[in-house]
Amino acid sequence: MFNIAMDTCGATCDADELVRGKSVVEIENARKRKYFCVACAGEKHAVSLNVRRDAKARNYTALAWFSHHGGGGGGNSQQDTPLPETARHWQAKHILSKHVGRYFFTVSKCRGCNQHTTVEDGAGATGRVEFSERTPDGTLYRFDAALVCGDPGSVVVRSVLEVWATHETSAEKQEYCRESGYMFGEFDAAAVVSAHTNAPEDAVYALDNLKIRVFECRECVSAREEAALRVEKTRLLAAAAKEKERVLAEARRVLEEETRLLAVAAKEKERVLAEARRVLVEAEEAHEAREREAWEMRAKEDGTCPIQALIRQNHDHWLATQVDVQRKRRERDEASHQRWVRARAGVPGECSKRGATAAS
Repeated sequence: MFNIAMDTCGATCDADELVRGKSVVEIENARKRKYFCVACAGEKHAVSLNVRRDAKARNYTALAWFSHHGGGGGGNSQQDTPLPETARHWQAKHILSKHVGRYFFTVSKCRGCNQHTTVEDGAGATGRVEFSERTPDGTLYRFDAALVCGDPGSVVVRSVLEVWATHETSAEKQEYCRESGYMFGEFDAAAVVSAHTNAPEDAVYALDNLKIRVFECRECVSAREEAALRVEKTRLLAAAAKEKERVLAEARRVLEEETRLLAVAAKEKERVLAEARRVLVEAEEAHEAREREAWEMRAKEDGTCPIQALIRQNHDHWLATQVDVQRKRRERDEASHQRWVRARAGVPGECSKRGATAAS
């Protein structure tokens, strides 16, 4: 048994939804409709809506299911137990096409801000299951479900909904949908069924779109580029500052080396000059000594050495000066002695003269 079948209009039907909360008349009316298997390949065989009766309940609230029967296509009892992946896949497609407006999903968003997020909530759209579209080049695309707008005669696709049960949608199919201007969403089959089942009745719930188109808006691009420019400018300024510091350090090193070399050169120059002065002085002294020796030798030979004459003249003058000094000193000492002698002899006036002399 399985839960999803297709009616004569090509719309999917959920067995449990057909009987839950319905009256006996409504359930019997639903059972008399024609349903076809969604799992049959090629020809779609007819299936029956089966309801488990519960005598204790006023309405038929027990589980319902679809199964193949002998009429309408020759029967295909093997399809009454489809693969779990197939059952979930069709149940998810049924939810997406029949419960438009109860769910919403994000179609696209900017990676840098929340100002350009596009959300599909199904407003003003109706759902189609197994919707097909052929391209001008003959390629046929079949969508699991689609949200369409417009009159039945002029249907316009707004969103394409794919269900990921065993494999994801091809990149070519996604690209075709986006190039055609369709909003695109891909959903995990089990996640769709779980979100629908667990949501409160008549509550709106969110579906996780596995193929959200993430882009970058102009404002975020500008902000990112400006931030990148600021980072690059900061990096260049730091590199320039580092290079400037390196150049200054190299200049300081060169200046210090030049200063050291200049100091060494100045010291060497001073040493050379001192040595030159010493040599010059020694040469002058040696020259003077040689000149003096030569002069003295010539003076000795002819007896006219002016230096010796000058020395003798100075010595004679000194001796004459010393004789005068000695003579005056002896005369002064003699006068003093005579006064003392007279004073001892009692010569009048000598004491007063001596006192006066002492006072003076």
